[in-house]
Amino acid sequence: MLLKPALILSSLVLATGCANVPELDAKVTPELRRAPFPTMQEIGPILEESESFIVDETIGAALRARANSLQGRAANMR
Repeated sequence: MLLKPALILSSLVLATGCANVPELDAKVTPELRRAPFPTMQEIGPILEESESFIVDETIGAALRARANSLQGRAANMR
């Protein structure tokens, strides 16, 4: 008996994937469509910069506070 509602629900979900969303299409301006593709960059220098980044105590404390806040919110959702 549960098969029929599940089939209807999945059909509706699949049908929404075929929808055309003009609000999203309108966000791309003609200038942006004509813009050149961004140049590719080597990953090595980018990774070297990230490895040299030092987290000081202020940033560490802010990150810990944010993590604690997110863990608290997750616990409330359980």
